[in-house]
Amino acid sequence: MELALLYTEMVMALFFFVAGGSKLFWGREALIAINPYAAEFSDTGFRWFGIGEFAASFGLVLPIFVGGLELLAPISAAVLVVLQGSAGLLHWRATKNRAYLIFTLLLLAGLMFIIWGRLGSYPL
Repeated sequence: MELALLYTEMVMALFFFVAGGSKLFWGREALIAINPYAAEFSDTGFRWFGIGEFAASFGLVLPIFVGGLELLAPISAAVLVVLQGSAGLLHWRATKNRAYLIFTLLLLAGLMFIIWGRLGSYPL
């Protein structure tokens, strides 16, 4: 169980590190061609989404390397559930593409697994 949680945390952290970093460092204009919903946001609002994803990705893996921060992983996963849930709704509204919906549900399932596993009887 511990190994499944670790792998899930690493995969989620890598995904949100890349996704948040692209929003943070590339900016809204560069990503409009890839994600049409980006045109609906201001530059500041778009970068705040990136900051949230980028910071929470570190929150998922930091407890693995630093002792005493066991509660940080489920808190970061909960923040990402809110961000990814709202992003999934935005993707669905903008494109009506089922692939976005399925991918969002898979990400949400992985994040919920982290919350359940880290707050349950499976300590880090």
